Amino acid sequence: MADCLTCIAMVSSDRCKLKKCHQECKKSCPVVKTGKLCIKVTPASKIAFISEELCIGCGICVKNCLFEAIQIINLPKDLDEDTTHRYGPNPFKLHRLPILRPGQVLGLVGANGIGKLTPFKVLAGKLKPNLGQFNNPPDWQEILAYFRGSELQNYFTRILEDNLKAIIKPQYVDHFLKHELQRFAIVVVAIQNAEIYMFDEPSSYLDVKQRLKAAQVISIVIVVEHDLSVLDYLSDFICCSYGKPGAYGVVTLPFSVAETPQENVEEIETYARYRYPTMTKTQGSFRLRIVEGEFTNSQIIVMLGENGIGKTTFIRILLADIYLIDEPGAYLDSEQRIVASKVIKSI
Repeated sequence: MADCLTCIAMVSSDRCKLKKCHQECKKSCPVVKTGKLCIKVTPASKIAFISEELCIGCGICVKNCLFEAIQIINLPKDLDEDTTHRYGPNPFKLHRLPILRPGQVLGLVGANGIGKLTPFKVLAGKLKPNLGQFNNPPDWQEILAYFRGSELQNYFTRILEDNLKAIIKPQYVDHFLKHELQRFAIVVVAIQNAEIYMFDEPSSYLDVKQRLKAAQVISIVIVVEHDLSVLDYLSDFICCSYGKPGAYGVVTLPFSVAETPQENVEEIETYARYRYPTMTKTQGSFRLRIVEGEFTNSQIIVMLGENGIGKTTFIRILLADIYLIDEPGAYLDSEQRIVASKVIKSI
């Protein structure tokens, strides 16, 4: 591998189809042409193997793969020294871990697929970090020596001595009343006796009032959250995750919520003003009363309220004059929500 370059080679087990190609990746590799086995394919291979030690990061194999099964990601060289865990020769790689502080809430934010759940498993003692040595995993003495001098050394020592208990609230809830099950899952975790509580997207499926109540329950924990307003409300400090989804993830050093960059607010010119009268709407046993108000065609108005109290019904009444965008941030990660916000703002 080139001295100035550290790369990650990813081969998708779903897309790599050796029986349907002529091994174009191997034939086109300039390192293989010099006689070195950078890309290895044997009769018993199910997918191609790419040696990251020999790979020069040229990306020629990526362009020649008929099934788009290969990714080559060039990294800053210093990241090679901060590998926390790797699942195998060519899959996901995690760099660094968030650092927990007693009595404070750590927020973890980042795009989907860059390893926010892996730190949960490591810090909960459910996944032993291999420091990137997946072929010959280190023992706990080597792991403690690697983290010597940091807060994580004492943390993992307590894990090994059974002197620290961590509980994880899972992200996914599968039920027709998802908001009820989400609140139940939060309470089940919160009432247990533990030192560390880990919540994966606790605000999913909850309305604004339920999110505030959930935030009040959460303390002395690490939280993965895509709703930046909830994260700002409940976190004492934040770590950001960045990287390439499905390939690698890097956890930043913690910084305070006050250090989060803020965007400048631009003055918006008003073009037209619309008024609506006081009115009522009845649907079965539900009755909605609307007080007169007004809005302009150059404004973006956010409506807050609990589920089931008539927000969508009110907007549908005014649908002839406005765009209805109901919970555009649902199921999106933090980066996707920012993109969606910019699109909405441009309408």
